[in-house]
Amino acid sequence: MRPYTSKAVTAVLIGLLCVVGLAAQTIADATVQTPHGRLFVHATHFSNGDADHPCEFNGVIGNLSTVGWRHLDLLVKLSGMSMSDWGGKTISVDIPVRIDVIAGNVIQIAVESVEFSVKCDGSSHLVPSQMTARFVNGIPDKNDVDHQTIELRKVEDALAPYNAEVAKLPILKTGSSVGILASDQKCAQEFQQVPLMEGVEKRKRIAELVQYECGSIIDVPVRLVALSTEEIERLMDGAAYIKVTVADCASGLKNCPVANEKAKGKTGWVPAKWVTNY
Repeated sequence: MRPYTSKAVTAVLIGLLCVVGLAAQTIADATVQTPHGRLFVHATHFSNGDADHPCEFNGVIGNLSTVGWRHLDLLVKLSGMSMSDWGGKTISVDIPVRIDVIAGNVIQIAVESVEFSVKCDGSSHLVPSQMTARFVNGIPDKNDVDHQTIELRKVEDALAPYNAEVAKLPILKTGSSVGILASDQKCAQEFQQVPLMEGVEKRKRIAELVQYECGSIIDVPVRLVALSTEEIERLMDGAAYIKVTVADCASGLKNCPVANEKAKGKTGWVPAKWVTNY
């Protein structure tokens, strides 16, 4: 008996999908950023259309924000393998979704959600495996927006003293999106020679220095722990390199860069010219 080939198996599966459609619970939910917080889209079913029938997409929209919406328009993109191409060609279909009303998630115990079922144009021949979605339009509930504004202001006021203290911390900037924390002054000097190299030689040298534990690469800018008296004196004396530690501040909040989250607590030697606001 001749064994099935992968193409033959794919053909059988595709034939079944054409007949019964596709349960879409295995597709990861898509997060949607709106001007007033986040929503998510959960897919439950997708079926392809044909020359006479449109495709159909069913799912649930959940509101993670305290702000409700009227006439909410989203654009969902489903992507995956094409049923008409056994070679695994990736295709996608854009599906407009409109929700008349969805309440704000005020109680914070159960997420407010609304089911939807929409028709989409034409025959897409799609086996969806990935979903994204974006906000298009909508009318936010004015009372919810006013309440959200008041609550955000309360949070900002509560964080004001903390943000003021963080603003006093030194900043590490390099002139690019990355920086090097060298393990000692000699390694710091070695890393400073790298920009003078080009192409493969440059990449190879960086890889060697990191492999030999001569330093680590971090995203910048970052806030630093307040410099020690010794390091400040070294700066005043014109030292080329100083030792710093990345601060453990609330990354992403005002005055604390996002890059602090991954690099917090790391220590190393850097060119003194990279450090400001000390």
